[in-house]
Parts: sequence; C-alpha cells; structure tokens
Amino acid sequence: MSDTLYDYPPFPGFDAAAFSFLNRLKRNNRREWLTPERKKEMEDHLIFPLRSLLADVGRRCVDAGLDFRVDPKRGIFRIYRDVRFSKDKKPFKTNIGGVLPYADEPKKGIGGYIHIEPGRCFFGAGGYFISGEELKNFRRAIEADPDRFRTILDNVESNFGEVHGERLKRAPAGYDVGHPAIDLLRYKNLWTSRQLSDDEMKSPDLSVRLLEHLRNLNELCEWLYSATKQGTPAG
Repeated sequence: MSDTLYDYPPFPGFDAAAFSFLNRLKRNNRREWLTPERKKEMEDHLIFPLRSLLADVGRRCVDAGLDFRVDPKRGIFRIYRDVRFSKDKKPFKTNIGGVLPYADEPKKGIGGYIHIEPGRCFFGAGGYFISGEELKNFRRAIEADPDRFRTILDNVESNFGEVHGERLKRAPAGYDVGHPAIDLLRYKNLWTSRQLSDDEMKSPDLSVRLLEHLRNLNELCEWLYSATKQGTPAG
C-alpha cells in the first residue's frame, strides 16, 4: 500500500475539458502545440483527475481486501511516444492510461488498466507482458491444473468480457501438439477488456464501477501472478 493513496481527493469524474483536450491534441500532434499553458490544462483536467481515480480505486481495494497496489503518482503512462524506430513521428499519444498493478507487479505487469480516449475508453486486466522465465512458469501452472484455469477463464467471460491473447501458431517447445491443454499452452499473454462510454468516464461513480470490475477479475490476476512467479496455480 502506498501512503499517496490518501493524498488525493475523491474522484470527481473527468470533465468535458478533458475530452476536448485529447481531441485537440489529436488534431495538433506537434511538439510546439503543447505549450506550458496547455500542459497545465492537461495536468488539471486529465493527469490530476486520473491520479485521483487511481487513488480512489486503490483505497477501495484496501477496504475490500483486494491485493491491487495502486500508485497514483507512478501509475500513469507518459504521453510522449518513443518515435526512435517508428515511421510515425508524431510526438504524443492521443490517450491517457493508468495501471492498477496486482501485488508487487511493475507498471507493465499483471493487473488492471484504465484507458481514456474520446469514444474509445476501456478498462481491462490480465497479463499483457509475460516473457522469459515467467512464460515458462505460466505454462507449468497450466499443465499442473488446466481445469482450474479453464474455470477461471469461463468465469471471466461470464462476468466481465471475452478473453484475448497472443498465441503461438505451433505447440511451445517441450509440449506435444496433442496435449489436452494445448490451446491454453499456446498463449503468450492474456487479457480481457470492456468498453466504457465517455459518460461513464465523467461520472464520480466510476471508481465504484472499477472496483466491481476488479472483484470480477481478481481471481484471474491472482492466478496469473502465482503462475508466472512460481509456476503453480493459485487457489
């Protein structure tokens, strides 16, 4: 738990100026457009409200006994794009995103994600970046109890939304194509998401709604955390 959870006021809802800023940024994606005055506008209408949202949800998770450890200050992705190896040299993202990590996961690990973009807002959770030894552990956990993992995925699809993920075209090294859980073993990462309307994002009740989503996704994140760290299924 971070002390900064209690340094922020209750989430007020994103206002119309937040969406107006992102729309204007999309039309004027140039470094010179983001003047100090507009940076302050972004801070006041997007960054600070998002920090308040993360803190609000984080406090609710503490009270609910959910192990999502939110850091409102460090949990927001930078708006600057890495254009070093991209043909698209636009300097800025046209969205704002924040994370709700599970347990001691880093920013890009297992947990929840909130995405603010006019007409394309969403909330999701899972394990988007799984690689190396963690991916090997993930497959060991599936092999140890595939039925448990299938039940968790079925619950997610029943209570939240469709499960997605990148999959290998062939069986992973060390596994036979005829393995009864080969469909699960092919996963390279795994997540689920649900669209949110702009009106939902403007509501002060958004933090309550996100807490309910995290309740529905807690079992998945707990399983993914235990699996990737230890190679054993949770529960």
